[in-house]
Amino acid sequence: MPTSNPTRRELFNAAAALGIGSTTFHRALAVEIEMAQPAGGVTPEMVQNAEWVAGFTLTESQRKSVASSLNSTYRSIAAIHKVPIGNEVPPALHFVPNPGEPAAPRVERVNPRLDPFQPVYGPPVIVEDVGFNTVSQLSLLIRQKKASSTELTKMYLERLKKYDPALKCVVTLTEELALKQAKQADAEIAAGKVRGPLHGIPWGAKDLIAYPGYRTTWGAELYKDRVINEKATVAERLEQAGAVLAAKTTLGTLALGDIWFGGMTRNPWNVQQGSSGSSAG
Repeated sequence: MPTSNPTRRELFNAAAALGIGSTTFHRALAVEIEMAQPAGGVTPEMVQNAEWVAGFTLTESQRKSVASSLNSTYRSIAAIHKVPIGNEVPPALHFVPNPGEPAAPRVERVNPRLDPFQPVYGPPVIVEDVGFNTVSQLSLLIRQKKASSTELTKMYLERLKKYDPALKCVVTLTEELALKQAKQADAEIAAGKVRGPLHGIPWGAKDLIAYPGYRTTWGAELYKDRVINEKATVAERLEQAGAVLAAKTTLGTLALGDIWFGGMTRNPWNVQQGSSGSSAG
């Protein structure tokens, strides 16, 4: 949970929003307030110290006005920081350009290529040959019954086992869960109960996406054994769509870069290089 005091960035933005002085002044004032963490609030003296750094001068009344405005912002930010926000609170996923107006009617578009009952042409595929196919291509293969979700899942699991020692791209292999989900997907598709284009498609969850029973490490040594027994919204929605969770994949420590507590995730095309991040795996 965030601390009760505003961060330097928040203080800088608040100072900049006043429309007084230069960027140097805003930065100096933000640092001055952060270092003091004033119990009695921002003072005109703090504003004057920032003036000296920036090389210009305000009047005493202007200093009092700046201090008063920042104190109001300071209190508002501190109050917001005290509001507990748990993992159950979803992020804002929708931008509404016309608040208050009724939503436009949704148009459902059906891709005839994804019709599970269309005629099947050609022999089954060799799953090892489709490892680099797109999701839409794999989806079509499943629906045309040229490959099963179980076959694809086993193929990707074997590839992860084979290449992970060199690439260090997996935090946790979710093999048991994946095979169970793939078997269920195959049974549903065989019965004509197709959930959509992601039904039966294996996927990897960046290891800041929580899934019950499995570690969620954020790539950090501090959290390497942590299990969050809540299902992240993205995992829940993909599961509802019939996707198959094959692995929790690597990310740089706290989603920065490609170095995590297990080492450096490697570029598969040049293992002398890191794979970059934060979605390293």
